[in-house]
Amino acid sequence: MSESISFSMAFIFTFFMAGLTGYYVGSYFLGWELVPSLLLALGFTICTLLMETTLFMIRQAKKGTLKKQNKFYHPKTENIASSEKKKKS
Repeated sequence: MSESISFSMAFIFTFFMAGLTGYYVGSYFLGWELVPSLLLALGFTICTLLMETTLFMIRQAKKGTLKKQNKFYHPKTENIASSEKKKKS
């Protein structure tokens, strides 16, 4: 449960920071007016959405692969389970 909360808070914070970064880059570094700066912020947010979605899909695929390899998969004991497997071999 706490892993899900941590992941979702990082997700929300990333979107917030992408919007702010896009706005400030357009406004202060490029010297644009309000509307173009907001459009750049929207572009930054959309790119962040695509990146976060891709990373989430990779993460879920990795979890699924690990679950298939190890019936007793738990994210916090992942390294322990794999080291025990190596010892038995």
